[in-house]
Amino acid sequence: MEDKLSTFFNYVNDNSEYLISILREAVAIPSVSADITKRSEVFRMAEWIKDRLTKLGADVKLVDPGTQELQGQTVQLPPVVLSRHGNDPQKKNILIYCHYDVQPALLSDGWETDPFDLVEKKDGRLVGRGASDDKGHVVGWLLTLEAFVKNQVELPVNLLFCFEGMEESGSVGLEKVISEEANGWLKGMDYTIISDSSWSSKTKPSIGYGLRGINYFSIDVSGPVADLHSGVFGGVVQEPMVVLTKLLAGLVEVDGKINIPGIHDRVMELTEVEEKTYHGLALTTEGLITSFGGDYLMQKDIVQSLMHRGRYPSLSVHGIEGAFYDPGSKTVIPASVKGKFSIRTVPNMDLEEVKNITIDHVHKEFVKLNSKCKLEVRELNNGKWWYAPPNLPINVAAARAMKRVYGTEPEYVRGGGSVPITIVFQEHLKADILLLPMGTYGDGAHSTNEKLDKYNFTEGIKNYFAFLYEEFQPHFEEKTINYATEEALYYSDIFTGSLVPGAVDCTYIGDDCIPEELLDELKENVAELEDVPEHEKDWDPGSNNQVLDLLHPSLYPVVFGRTRGITDDVSSTEVPKWDSVIGKGETKSVIPPEEDNEYLSEKYQWLPAQFDVDANGKVRILSYINNLHPKIHEKMYGTLEKIFEKISSDDYYNEEFEDYFNRLRKGEAEKNGTEFVRGLNKEDVDKEDLDDYCGTYVLTHENPKYKGGVWHVEGMENKEIVTTGMYYYDQENITDSYLAFRQCVCEEEYTSYDFDTLKSVFNLKNQEPLNQRLGEIKTVKNRMISFPNIYQHQVQDFELQDKTKPGYRKILCFFLINPNKRIYSTAHIPPQQLSWFEIELMKNKNKLSELPGLITDEISKTLDWPISLEETKKHREELMEERKFYVEKENEEIFERPFSLCEL
Repeated sequence: MEDKLSTFFNYVNDNSEYLISILREAVAIPSVSADITKRSEVFRMAEWIKDRLTKLGADVKLVDPGTQELQGQTVQLPPVVLSRHGNDPQKKNILIYCHYDVQPALLSDGWETDPFDLVEKKDGRLVGRGASDDKGHVVGWLLTLEAFVKNQVELPVNLLFCFEGMEESGSVGLEKVISEEANGWLKGMDYTIISDSSWSSKTKPSIGYGLRGINYFSIDVSGPVADLHSGVFGGVVQEPMVVLTKLLAGLVEVDGKINIPGIHDRVMELTEVEEKTYHGLALTTEGLITSFGGDYLMQKDIVQSLMHRGRYPSLSVHGIEGAFYDPGSKTVIPASVKGKFSIRTVPNMDLEEVKNITIDHVHKEFVKLNSKCKLEVRELNNGKWWYAPPNLPINVAAARAMKRVYGTEPEYVRGGGSVPITIVFQEHLKADILLLPMGTYGDGAHSTNEKLDKYNFTEGIKNYFAFLYEEFQPHFEEKTINYATEEALYYSDIFTGSLVPGAVDCTYIGDDCIPEELLDELKENVAELEDVPEHEKDWDPGSNNQVLDLLHPSLYPVVFGRTRGITDDVSSTEVPKWDSVIGKGETKSVIPPEEDNEYLSEKYQWLPAQFDVDANGKVRILSYINNLHPKIHEKMYGTLEKIFEKISSDDYYNEEFEDYFNRLRKGEAEKNGTEFVRGLNKEDVDKEDLDDYCGTYVLTHENPKYKGGVWHVEGMENKEIVTTGMYYYDQENITDSYLAFRQCVCEEEYTSYDFDTLKSVFNLKNQEPLNQRLGEIKTVKNRMISFPNIYQHQVQDFELQDKTKPGYRKILCFFLINPNKRIYSTAHIPPQQLSWFEIELMKNKNKLSELPGLITDEISKTLDWPISLEETKKHREELMEERKFYVEKENEEIFERPFSLCEL
């Protein structure tokens, strides 16, 4: 990392004249958005930016924001330039905002030189319109990207730009573009960097972490139908001006105290972290007094002055319309007057509440005056405040970069003004925002002889580069690397077979753990399941004929109130022969869950088979597998035994939790009485209940893409599934696909606005779902993946590689039931398939077997038990609908419940 930074810094130092020449090119384009005669120049500036980005390999598009009325004409708005450099899903998406339009400027206004000819002065000033606001930022970022490309340094982020051409004219059309692109070009932004501000002092860099909002009001007081002469009507009529000045004066005291009840109720409390940011700033009380031309401060020290400028609300009276203000003496009583005032708002003030309590207060004060004048109080406009805690990770990273470049810690400042675009980006993109400036407050951004110091320009480019590397380049402390190495060595010692830890904690993968001979055997047996007439193929409902179910536990499940059991004792170890109990049993032996739990199914339960695993790891299937006929598919039973034996008896060490805890714990602590529950090791298990699934994803020319599955946990609570094993045994002509995992997160208690902890530790953002994306595992041919059923998983999308040929992916799944719990299995429930029952009937040499097939079919239809295929498909639909409702509820209440930062 240090080598990269040194190389880049040297590049900037060695090429400073070239860098300034590019800024000179940009300044030479008079992109004045407010001047209709210069509108074509604004468009030219957009094309200039587009050309430079295109040459650097970025994807660029110019977005049309619409039209505006300007100087009596309907004119086209300048385009918003959007670009993207990089599209790596493993990298953060960083959006940079700047604007390429400038304020009007004429040489006759008092400029030393042509305002659109950047001139480098001897004292290091780069003088020209837009040098600081905002072309210095625009060009700085373009040159940062250029340096990455020229020096062949990989960008550590996906870098996106949003350059607008109407900021100096109110950002007309920008919100429309951002809103429309929030789910398009700008979808998935992690951070938004706004480079359109300046340092709060002339000597130290700064990071803005707050801006005040604004509610702007008008008080209209009217009386007589026309203006009156004070010599005739003074003392006779009530004067609107007197009423208005009374109302305005009553809003705020001379010391700044606002007299509106409740106005301070929601103001965010001052935290220790924030309080520290007000100390040690370069700006002093004397500096403020000098800028005012006299001591008009209401506070005693600079800390209080800065707090009242940025973190507390203020009320200012701006003017009165309708009053006499010309030179000389005019004895008029205005018939109506309008007073203008505004309230600067701060976190956590609610704009609607401020509006209501302010208007209500003015009306109440008006009533106290017993005036006969008419009153109207209106809110003219408003804008929300913005706040990003100074210890937000993005701010901390920017501070590290600034210290590296400028050799000093930056100042954290809360601005007293309002910047509407900040709220536009925050509300539409839901990403943390950083204000990253280049120039200083003394640059005269809107004044004559606007400048940007050469030092600030070149060091600002270095700062942009350092910031990207400081925050986003992977770098680890030595102790972290050592820990990871030790963990890898530990796993290499305990995993001696083909099963190894997966990319997500508590997941395991095994590549080629099934010998080729056994794999061929599996394919051969599955082929028999696939070899059925087209009308008998069981396409998974809702899969658009892309998922072919060969063996699915949702067919012939336990149906409480319908399914018959041999015994109601699920702990019984006796396993009767399936064909000796077929057609037998009682419904009263199958008891639905009695617990009142909305995550339990009172209607259905998958029906697992019982597997026996002996001390040597040998596997034997004790009870029939639901939907897999033990005689017709006898070979498949043997194959499944051998496959499960391979994946369950691999040589690995399974620690008990107490051992695991002792290995990981840090230091010694007092015993607190916690008792560790003994873990379940391999040797403890002699019988395991498992559900099985076998299916094929089928893609065709007409149906070439599988869109992916839904996030879900397998089964419902009474199915007691603890682990899922998925074996991807065959695939052909499909793109890479992944199995993704996420876990739910409990809503944590946190200190107000301590967002950095929430984001860095839990990756939680306001209004985002309470879950953590854990990672994903690639699903390749002949790979086994096992994972605990505490995670939600989702099959990611995939499609045909060659769209002219069909493709498929075949999987075999084992769902392991909690060995500490016993549920109804095929050891307790006789086969429910009517077709199996008919086969057994026809085996017997009796009169029924001698009847024609049509007659036996009609007899079968009259039987109440076992269950027909038609009936079980109806149950499957109901089970899947219940399951769908459960998944939606699980997501709504647990995995996707929005995290609410109530302070916001």
